[in-house]
Formats: sequence, structure tokens, C-alpha cells
Amino acid sequence: MDVIEPPPSPSSLRGLDAVNLFLAGALSGFGPYVAVFLAEQKWTEQNIGFVLTAGGLAGLLSQLPSGELLDAIRSKRLVVALIPESICRMARPIMRRIAWPGSRRSVPFLNHRRVIVASGL
Repeated sequence: MDVIEPPPSPSSLRGLDAVNLFLAGALSGFGPYVAVFLAEQKWTEQNIGFVLTAGGLAGLLSQLPSGELLDAIRSKRLVVALIPESICRMARPIMRRIAWPGSRRSVPFLNHRRVIVASGL
């Protein structure tokens, strides 16, 4: 028996468009920023290319399981809201080690409450 589902609401489609626009902007801005940052840290071009390739492959390989997980979860808005928070929490120790070797200080621009300010929005 086929069940006919109603089409998504216009507000739901606008929200999906907004998330896709934000994701595309973040992904397109990530590569050049990381390349410049790593070049300033005296990384070789080969190592920078490896990091950018690994990041692209990780993003590609994580899309299918992430999409399946998001389809299985009922509260999609909560998940979408928690993604930037979790990314900042995971990146903080890495950036702390890169930016200030040997320091235990927090990186101010990775504070999850200041993500919007740091991104220039």
C-alpha cells in the first residue's frame, strides 16, 4: 500500500536552503584559510595538500552516514544547532596546541559563544 506524504512546507524548504548555503560557504572558505594558516606555520606545499585532501575525503565519506543518522533522528533542528558547538569543542585542543605551543590558555576565537563574532557575521 503506497502512502502519499504531503509536500514539505515553504518554511521547511527555506530552512534547508539556509543550512545548505551556510555549509557551502563554510566548506568553500575552509580550504584557503587552512592553506594560508599552515603556510605561515612553515608547512610544505605537499603537507598542506595532504591535509586539504584528507579533509575533503573525510567530508565526502562522512556525508552518507551523517545523512542516514539525521534521517533517523526526530529532532533535526537540535542536531543542526549542536553541530557548530561540537566542532568548536573538538577544534579547541588542536588550535590551542598549534597557536600557542606549551600553553594551556584557551583560544579566544574558538569559544563556542563567540563563533558568530569570529566568523564575521
